[in-house]
Amino acid sequence: VILGFAKKMNTKFFEKTNVTEVDMVKSFDDLIADLDTLYKEHRLFQLVCVNLTSLPEINARSGRQVGNLIMGEYLKKLRNNFLTESSDIYRAGGLVFYFTITDSRKMEFFKRGLTSDPNAMNLNMNYGNIKAELKVNLGIAEATDDGINKEELIKNCNLAINTALNPNYKTNYAYYRDLKDIGIR
Repeated sequence: VILGFAKKMNTKFFEKTNVTEVDMVKSFDDLIADLDTLYKEHRLFQLVCVNLTSLPEINARSGRQVGNLIMGEYLKKLRNNFLTESSDIYRAGGLVFYFTITDSRKMEFFKRGLTSDPNAMNLNMNYGNIKAELKVNLGIAEATDDGINKEELIKNCNLAINTALNPNYKTNYAYYRDLKDIGIR
């Protein structure tokens, strides 16, 4: 699966879900503006692309309303664990979100969690008799090291997520900096 990110959809084109965490997500245009700010402030940060890989299966099996609730819980988990006042979540497509991590301790916590359990970012949910596991793939790039500007950072983050989506790749996440070791960069 290769994701094409030439033209991102604005969040106003997404149907309202009546799930606050989903409906309050910023647009891809907001991501561009916020990346500009972070670069101008010379901030160290990571850009993470998340693909909610198993959401179509959940929607087909349990209905879109359940899928939206699970998506909302997942976004709440991201917001509570990794975001600070200078970071946010952005929607680029139906299943594709970006978020920024601006706190170095949270970056380290994030990496340690993925290294110790590649499925740590998946979400298991129970709604009454409905059980669902939201499986995700992640691509991660770090400002300045992996991109000297927002365009390069997004491009490299997308390369990382496309690598993580490859069924032959060893994990469900990829750090851009690690791709050169396997000859992808």
